Amino acid sequence: MNAFTEPSGINEALSCTARLDAAISDTNQRLSEARGRQIMAREKARAILDGQLAGEISPVKDMVNRPDHYTVLTSHSGDVIEARHIIEAVIDGDTPMPGMLAHDIACTLKYLLRLGKKDDFHQDLAKSLKYLGWAVQRIEGAPDVI
Repeated sequence: MNAFTEPSGINEALSCTARLDAAISDTNQRLSEARGRQIMAREKARAILDGQLAGEISPVKDMVNRPDHYTVLTSHSGDVIEARHIIEAVIDGDTPMPGMLAHDIACTLKYLLRLGKKDDFHQDLAKSLKYLGWAVQRIEGAPDVI
């Protein structure tokens, strides 16, 4: 008899399956909630844009402290997530990246996160690929960099 045909093995397999089902259910619930938040954010953005187009709202843009092209999303509570927040989380995460590798990865993310919002879509994509190429060269040149 193998481990999965013995009574304890069968019970263990069933227990693993139940835990996996619970994890999948939890993940599906979280995805559903995230989709709902995304839909609400889009509706809010549309309402704001409709108001701007109708001349009802005239926002003051702060191109130094909060340029639009680096805003990734705005939460229901009005908190703004900017590209720099995501970059900081990646660069300073559990395994911080050293010097120029961190710079190259940060620039790669910056151009991907603002893709088509500031400059031409193709130009931002080309810039991100350029920085990513430099990051790969750094890693290949010094494999112990990360």
